Amino acid sequence: MLLLKCYIKIACGAPMAKQLPVPDIYTAAGNINLPYESVGVVLAVLSKEESGCGGGLPVAQAIQDATDELKRQAVARGANGVIHISYMHRVSTAPGCGSAKSNFEIYAWGTAVRL
Repeated sequence: MLLLKCYIKIACGAPMAKQLPVPDIYTAAGNINLPYESVGVVLAVLSKEESGCGGGLPVAQAIQDATDELKRQAVARGANGVIHISYMHRVSTAPGCGSAKSNFEIYAWGTAVRL
């Protein structure tokens, strides 16, 4: 199995790098009742800082960005779906805005498949 990794750091106020379009492919958190061929594991690791000073952590956006990256990686490998998607996260702090600033890290992985 080939393990792909993507690390995206979006700093407070920094412009986001241009991304490839998000493909519209099948995704599932578990197994599916369809025949499929496994292409391999896809992995995304993202880190997002809270917006502004005390603006809160962009949790929902981080999860969506991680899922989008899984889709991009799957299509790049010839797949048309990602199954068994799982997420894990952690929150850390770093100096910023005169006080500690929170950072949200999300880890997402799944199995790229051809349906």
